[in-house]
Amino acid sequence: MASILGSGLSATQWWTDGGREQGVDDKFFAAHLLETTWGIIDGAGATIGVAFSRGLPFSHPGFASRR
Repeated sequence: MASILGSGLSATQWWTDGGREQGVDDKFFAAHLLETTWGIIDGAGATIGVAFSRGLPFSHPGFASRR
């Protein structure tokens, strides 16, 4: 959880300090944060043998499964 928060805060700080001025629009930035966050989640899950299915709702029994 801390790595997701730190990544999000760091990226947001960069974007507000100059990323917008460099032409990074909000849709691209949001997509980048989404992919970065999922990368952290998938990596953490892999270390304990869990895979996540992004296309399923969190409440679905198949959202997280053992590898």
